[in-house]
Amino acid sequence: MRGQLSLEDAELAGEGMCALAAEGVRAETDVFLTRMTATGAHPDGVVWFTGAEIGGSLVCDGATVTGGTGSRAVDLRMVTLGRTLSMRPDLAGTSGPDLVALDGLTYRMVPHGMTCAEWVAFLRDRACYAAQPYRQLADVYTAAGWDDDARKVLIAQQDDLLAGGRGLSRAERLRLRVLRTVLGYGYQTWRALVGLALTILAAVILTVVAAQTTDAVQVPARPGAAPAVPSGDAASGQGADGQKRDCDFVDQVGLGIELAVPLVSTTRRTRCNLVPTSDGEQWIVAAGWVPQFLGWAFATLFVAGYTKLIRPA
Repeated sequence: MRGQLSLEDAELAGEGMCALAAEGVRAETDVFLTRMTATGAHPDGVVWFTGAEIGGSLVCDGATVTGGTGSRAVDLRMVTLGRTLSMRPDLAGTSGPDLVALDGLTYRMVPHGMTCAEWVAFLRDRACYAAQPYRQLADVYTAAGWDDDARKVLIAQQDDLLAGGRGLSRAERLRLRVLRTVLGYGYQTWRALVGLALTILAAVILTVVAAQTTDAVQVPARPGAAPAVPSGDAASGQGADGQKRDCDFVDQVGLGIELAVPLVSTTRRTRCNLVPTSDGEQWIVAAGWVPQFLGWAFATLFVAGYTKLIRPA
């Protein structure tokens, strides 16, 4: 078809069938369905454009598509657009989660008609789930330099996948939930840094509180020196041998940082460490293992996310 195809303000109706069947149509430039009204009841769709090749844009702003219960409204699978898509349809009288089929639809420019948040909501609530429509939208946002919007779309795709289940095993759903919370599926690595910062804070609180309330934080014994001194005594600056013992507040904070941050040494553990002096203080040493594990976990996840080793396939 040479030139444009325009069905602006057209009123189409199909009795028990589709209202517009344009499968495989070829149009050199734009196709306009602006303010078109289409009514039908075919289960596969009221408006079909499956496999169409359009050299320009497909403009569906203000179109009203009415279908029966369980009927698909618009089928745009495997449609190729030379420019972009402009869509803000009114899917009146239709119901169900699969109102619009967009799998395989490709376009080269950022689509019009809706904001990024509205497109995400449209794909989630109105379109048949498929990863490709989300990826296509993210690709054009990335090409336009809108990286934040692209990340939002990719995160929304994973959320949609997780919410629907779609044959995922329990282990896979658990993995996705953990990645969502810790890394934003690999697109928000700052989440791992926040987790690491909270781990450091918890470790510092642990060491400081333990030093003030128990004798589990002590100055380590040195060869030829007096035995280890409880932190309560060390804080006064004197050990059993009458010499200076450094286990003050700064040392306690440094100990907490060393517990939580992998491969970081503040040299404080040589001056102040977790050494239980009774069976009741063993839990403090055990509690110190938790920030060590979490610190390594958050640091590893941050590196993996930053280097894009963790990204959905």
